[in-house]
Amino acid sequence: MFEDQMGRFSDLLVTYTNFENTTDYVRIAHPMIATKCVQLFRDHGLSMGEVTFLFLQNFCANIASPRLMQTTKSMLTLREMQGKNEGKERFSKLIRHVYEKEGKNKCRRLLMEASKIFQERTGFPQALARCHYLMVDKRWPIYEKDYINAEKWAKEAIKRHPNNSFIMDTLGQVHKHHLFHYVGNGERKCQSEVLRLGLLAINAFQEEEMAAEKEEAEESDNEATVNFSSIFNTRGKLGYLQVAEKLFESLPKINSVWRDVLTCSRMIQESLVVQLTRKSRNLTINLKAEVKKRFEFFEKYLTYSKPDSMKDDPIYIRKCANDCYAKYVETPPRV
Repeated sequence: MFEDQMGRFSDLLVTYTNFENTTDYVRIAHPMIATKCVQLFRDHGLSMGEVTFLFLQNFCANIASPRLMQTTKSMLTLREMQGKNEGKERFSKLIRHVYEKEGKNKCRRLLMEASKIFQERTGFPQALARCHYLMVDKRWPIYEKDYINAEKWAKEAIKRHPNNSFIMDTLGQVHKHHLFHYVGNGERKCQSEVLRLGLLAINAFQEEEMAAEKEEAEESDNEATVNFSSIFNTRGKLGYLQVAEKLFESLPKINSVWRDVLTCSRMIQESLVVQLTRKSRNLTINLKAEVKKRFEFFEKYLTYSKPDSMKDDPIYIRKCANDCYAKYVETPPRV
């Protein structure tokens, strides 16, 4: 028991139950006591990140306690809402604090330790992947190891819970951010690298879409009805459009012929064909049709379903779908 480990300090703790999920939690009996404890840590030169790491090593490493796991998960991965229509924070309150005071490496160290301790949980490797691809300065050239490690931990999360579309989304986001970072800095762009990163992102989002559709089909079968679900995962479709739009913005800057290629205005020139691999050629030829398909999906989804504006941000989704459609096809019939 956690309280037993605390020994004579256990009187400072209160155990309570969250009735929504019947999980037991432990907290300090009073905020003033908690504040004093934090101050004592500071007085003895212990940072919040170091205290958290010691907590993981001493209280979590050798104990398979659901209560402790839930508490640790909340501390390290629970992302709060920023406000109405603003989405969630990128990281938990604790991780944000550690990042501001101690830097990204300490955040990664904490989440790596939690990922190793709780080997069946997906939230920790997911958050660790997010640390690697989000805690980078996009104004500077790419440090490839950030994205290599982000991909590694995103795949680890998928390995722990295969075919879950929401977990699969992290891998697509890794490749999307890698592409955005690459085309966003001031260096000269390589066409093959833009296509490589775009293809990785597109493939990841397509796999996520297939998983989401399978989840929706299973839910519909269980309910004996066919309706749009308010929890249907549309992130893969949105991610696809975001990547397609970035490719449309980037490739014509390298070679002006790309604008005609992507809109299917004329046949690909022989000189361009020679430069492309079969996969890249198939990707670029099909982009216009795939963009149109996803635009039509969002037209129906946002019209006939009632997505939660706090989570799905329909205004942002519609703008993204309209902008991408306008680039590849034509001005949308309804803006």
